[in-house]
Amino acid sequence: MALAAYSGLDRFAAEHPTFANRYAEALMVQGLQVAIRNAELDGKPAEALRLAKLHIDRDPMEPESAELLGRYRLATGDTSGAEAAMLVAGGQGWRRPFTQLYWMARAIELQDDRVATLRADALLRQSPDLIDNPQVMAMIDGTEQAREGLAARAALNPPWLPTYLKNVETAPLDQVVRRMDVLLRMARNGHIAGCEQTGVMVQRLVLINATNEARALRNAQCPELARSMVFDPAFKTAEQGRNFTLLAWQLPQNSDVTQYIRPDSSGNVLEVESSSPAIVNVLQQMVLPVSGRYRVQWRALDSDGHDSARVRIGWSCGHQPDSWYAGSMDPRSHVWSSDVTVDPQCPFNWISLALAPGQGSVSIRAFGVSKVN
Repeated sequence: MALAAYSGLDRFAAEHPTFANRYAEALMVQGLQVAIRNAELDGKPAEALRLAKLHIDRDPMEPESAELLGRYRLATGDTSGAEAAMLVAGGQGWRRPFTQLYWMARAIELQDDRVATLRADALLRQSPDLIDNPQVMAMIDGTEQAREGLAARAALNPPWLPTYLKNVETAPLDQVVRRMDVLLRMARNGHIAGCEQTGVMVQRLVLINATNEARALRNAQCPELARSMVFDPAFKTAEQGRNFTLLAWQLPQNSDVTQYIRPDSSGNVLEVESSSPAIVNVLQQMVLPVSGRYRVQWRALDSDGHDSARVRIGWSCGHQPDSWYAGSMDPRSHVWSSDVTVDPQCPFNWISLALAPGQGSVSIRAFGVSKVN
């Protein structure tokens, strides 16, 4: 396709001399850009600067021309010449990432936090992949003032925010801690990203044994947990394939179990049927309680609409519960409950729902966990 397109341009140029001159000029400029990049890769900044000067002679109105000149003047130690070129690049438009990066760095040097924050926001909007660049991110969120400004921009829900929050699974610890601080600052200013947006970061903190920090972040950014310790007690996102972190509902795969979520007038209902002769785990979630005593509550109905005693609760440090609890039912409210005690030595817990053997399906709803005073 590309070869055919160039061949077509060649034929058109031969028939139109004016276009031929412009076409040749465009190819020359493009060739200079490639040569400049190659010189940079070869570690030859002086050669890149020489080529950048040719580039600006060929195409002085292109914003990239002034940017390239400024970039390689800077690389060869000509800071005043670089600034002069970058002033031209800025005047021609702010769509070039290096132009944004340069003026962000200058604002940081001048301690102009407002301008630095604006440039950081614009840079991440243009090039969200820079979030994975530790050197650039150290400039963007490396100081308390920078994080305060970035939290204000993040509160506007920019397109780079999901990447900033979720690209933390392999990020170094210092980057994760800085991003957590941005989220805490957002929450203090009344801006909530939500459990789903921040779940990956909370999980990362848990996995690096920063449980207290994970709990603080989860409490700040998941206001719904004030009503119930578990995320999504109404099963709104408990669908297979949507378990975005361990701190959301997980539906274990089991060939003996059929389970699905269906809507109900009181919220979503987890419908479960099992052909297993043993108790089988059907739903679980990682939780971050402080030590103490907690009450797990739920409602369960069989396929005839009668109260079902087949639901079991597991509460454990490990992924697999050591034992299952049947709970007891209040005959007035038809709510089942089971009290559990959190081991203070356990950094986090798993809460699991299981189904005991029996006929027909069971619908589970009105699930919640609350601290017992």
